[in-house]
Amino acid sequence: MRPKENARWGYTLETRCGIEAFNRPCQAIGDATLVGLPCPQNEICRIAGETVYILDDDPVILEELRELVEWCGYTVKCFSSPLEFQRESVASLQGCVMLDVELPGVDGIEMHAWLRSVAPNLPVIFLSGVSSIETAVSCMRAGAVEFLVKPIKQGDLRRALTAAIGAGRMKTCRRESVEEVGRMVQALTPAEWRVAELIAQGYVTKQIANLLDRSENTTKIHRFRIFNKLGVTSSAQLVKIVEMAKSARAQTD
Repeated sequence: MRPKENARWGYTLETRCGIEAFNRPCQAIGDATLVGLPCPQNEICRIAGETVYILDDDPVILEELRELVEWCGYTVKCFSSPLEFQRESVASLQGCVMLDVELPGVDGIEMHAWLRSVAPNLPVIFLSGVSSIETAVSCMRAGAVEFLVKPIKQGDLRRALTAAIGAGRMKTCRRESVEEVGRMVQALTPAEWRVAELIAQGYVTKQIANLLDRSENTTKIHRFRIFNKLGVTSSAQLVKIVEMAKSARAQTD
């Protein structure tokens, strides 16, 4: 069922890939306009600077992987050591990381833990020269998108990259949406924000008026201004905006 449109957002809360977000490219166009692959693999979802970062200490394998990834249609940047990669502005990177399990000075699991602390939205594909179930399980439990055994087949690589890039796009989409909502609610006065919180908690106008010791008419005016400023048409939409705004505030605290 196609979501209803409203005055500000092209569509309601759900994006084409199923996440809750606001003012995203896929929400602003009709079904007939969206051509090609489904979201988040669609070109409309591409993020500026999206790159596949490969970290492997074997120069031969590194070059082979570069060629394979470029053949899959992605921009590539290669690194032969963890230190070299850590010199990058990792927190601002977009795309995904292909990470060898065995690296000089630090293993891939430790490197992945560091990555998650500085760039939690950057998906990781683990690479290994050994087919070890124990290692694979450890990597997946650590949050990896995929575990590939060398030599890597083109089909397996393409599927892993599709999954990783898609996961990264969805995380970025959600994060940017939360940040935008955080900016939107700054237009609300403290009184309006308090009323918005109470509406999101399920209170009706009369209850909110009693809780805040205000008249119902004043509360209705607050409600009207909240809906107008945020561009929403229902309490259900407001609930999601309040939730996302609190997420935005929690990230900045």
